[in-house]
Amino acid sequence: MINFIKDDREEHGVAPICRVLQIVPSTFYERPAIERDPDQTSDRAKRDAHLSKEMVECGHRTGLSTLLVSFGMQ
Repeated sequence: MINFIKDDREEHGVAPICRVLQIVPSTFYERPAIERDPDQTSDRAKRDAHLSKEMVECGHRTGLSTLLVSFGMQ
């Protein structure tokens, strides 16, 4: 979604695209800020990233890799 906004913001503007996609413009602006400074990532997002890695590792250990792939976690 962020890439779509980046590609079309010159033609349509960020706010109108976000309105159609039903997301707040700050979502678009927040992503590049976090990419520049990962310390700005919310505690929840950091925790989610850590737990996702643990789930994938657990899936590999227990043979659930196929299940994880089907949920888009690998």
